[in-house]
Amino acid sequence: MADQNVTLNLQSLRAQSAHNARRAAQVPDTPKPRQTTAPSFAKLLERASASTAALTSGQSTQSPQGGALKISKHAEARLLSRNISLSDAQRRKISDALEQAEQKGVRDTLVMLDGLALVANTKSRTVITAVGASELRQNIFTNIDGAVFA
Repeated sequence: MADQNVTLNLQSLRAQSAHNARRAAQVPDTPKPRQTTAPSFAKLLERASASTAALTSGQSTQSPQGGALKISKHAEARLLSRNISLSDAQRRKISDALEQAEQKGVRDTLVMLDGLALVANTKSRTVITAVGASELRQNIFTNIDGAVFA
């Protein structure tokens, strides 16, 4: 009788093992979630709120010829990460500097303003990148064909 119970238990285990193997073959492995270094939702929301506030408070500064000063997403991220905000007066100075550079035939210019270095395109009136005073010694500015000290 004991041998019969062992045989039944052994057969039961084999059947269950075969069933589990068939089931495992039918269910694909679910991929593990990727770990990313993307900013948190709170950071993204903060950036979006700052962008919206800047746009509604006059981020686009009109130049005398009517072209609006724009800040690229890259430059915006640089300014945000360095805790730099541009005042309306600084935006007007940048716009004026771009106007001067364009009059001299400069396409991409370095604008030095209050210890900030800004690379901008004169035709599109777009600030491409920004560097704070503390990082100026460590940078080489390329792809510019003029500089304006505003």
